[in-house]
Amino acid sequence: MSSRSGSAPLILKDIVFRGAEQHADAEVVTWQGGKRHVQTLGETVVRSEGLARGLTELGIKPGDRVATLMWNEHRHLEAYLAVPCMGAVLHALNLRLPEDDLAWVIEDAGDTVILSDTCNLETALALSERCGCRVIAPGADHAGIDWEDLAAASGDCPWVDLDEESPMGICHTSGTTGRPRGVVYTHRSTYLHTLLISMTDFLGLSCHDRLLGIVPMFHALGWGLPYAACMLGADQVLPGERPGPTDLLDMIQSERINCAAAVATVWTMMMESVKSEPDRWDCSSLERISCGGSSASREVRDWYRDRLGLQMRRTWGMTELNPVGTLSVDEDGDDSGVPMPSLQVALQDDDGQAVPRDGITSGHLLVKGPTVVQGYLHDRNEGHFKDGWLQTGDIATIGRHGEITIRDRDKDVIKSGGEWISSLELELKINDVVGVAYSAVVGRPHPKWDERPVALIVPEEGVSLEGETILQSLGSMEKWQRPDDFLFVEALPMTGTGKIDKKAIRAMLDDQAYVLPSLRSSS
Repeated sequence: MSSRSGSAPLILKDIVFRGAEQHADAEVVTWQGGKRHVQTLGETVVRSEGLARGLTELGIKPGDRVATLMWNEHRHLEAYLAVPCMGAVLHALNLRLPEDDLAWVIEDAGDTVILSDTCNLETALALSERCGCRVIAPGADHAGIDWEDLAAASGDCPWVDLDEESPMGICHTSGTTGRPRGVVYTHRSTYLHTLLISMTDFLGLSCHDRLLGIVPMFHALGWGLPYAACMLGADQVLPGERPGPTDLLDMIQSERINCAAAVATVWTMMMESVKSEPDRWDCSSLERISCGGSSASREVRDWYRDRLGLQMRRTWGMTELNPVGTLSVDEDGDDSGVPMPSLQVALQDDDGQAVPRDGITSGHLLVKGPTVVQGYLHDRNEGHFKDGWLQTGDIATIGRHGEITIRDRDKDVIKSGGEWISSLELELKINDVVGVAYSAVVGRPHPKWDERPVALIVPEEGVSLEGETILQSLGSMEKWQRPDDFLFVEALPMTGTGKIDKKAIRAMLDDQAYVLPSLRSSS
């Protein structure tokens, strides 16, 4: 007698419609242009079925690439369901990329159709001319196909059975070190990721919740939260085009949001908005919040705890992990959490030897597991995989209980006099200084020490800061760890995913022929 359990493949269609079956009246709310659109989760599934039938009639087959050029709204959620469940591959395009980069990404993925919202229709039509893709968007007064005509298509159920290793989605990395790489998600990896992020330890999401979808759906599939919410039957509030911090606070108050996830920059901007108008918003409905992308400063986390009674859950991940990799299990640590179940982690030194898990010794972080991608589009692995392990490009420590602390990106760590200086640790300490909005620390060449750190700082509006003030706040650090210079700037360059672009900062300093203070007398 075989001990093997059932052989049913892990396909997305078998879990994401559960919420609509059990909680058909769950709400999908879109805020757009001052208007509020509401439809039920049940209606969303029906419309996604129509969209899938319409795409099939257009000739879209399993394996074909279908791009989306959309903000977070109900039609984007319909595409999230329709495209992979009909066997095609969802390719969410990063709206923040310039048109030339979007064209390159479309051609790299082999997209045949672009699903667009009205906000991005002009760009979609221009890309259609360049790349030969058909455009589907709301309305009949454009050169593309009317979305509503497709969504009204009737017929047999469009969902198909697939091999669980079939691709369901493509997300391109931000490309801060070159051309973006296409990360391919499979039905199996996304199925398992959806279950894992639905655990209580992550965000505690359930059918009783009202989730604010802050994470852009074009950024690593919105961290997978749209799929988890659909599976569980949670209400979803989608903030539409270019939501600012005050828009999000308005939604939290009006929609009685109780859980949300966002990057540290967003939580910081919302905090500053409330500080400037402390009596404007009622955020008492919020119960659970999560921060990813990069660590929020201690000042920000303490403010949410003291002002709103919220413990900010910490997480770390990357596009290649589908994307969530860790979750915090304590209330007030500075680490990035412990690995999600099934994720294996390892630390190695520069020679590939194991690094002790003592919470002190840093090493290169490697990961593997069922939600980790096995390669990139067109086999562009480029040395990122070794014996089945993904080399994350992060420098980290691992504590004795498995807690991971990201110390820096491998390309951002500053190697000075044979020692490693964490730019991330310096940034967190600088960001805690009163009057600092955010900062970036980069290494600059030094003939004796190889590199020395330089801090670029954006002060809060109306605040004047001096380098001596920042230096005093770093008193707990060794002198060799502190920046040699402090440059105060109005803004810092950002990547298409909203991260500080250190590649652009280094290029800017090169263009300016920047010289470290200790070298200026000899230059």
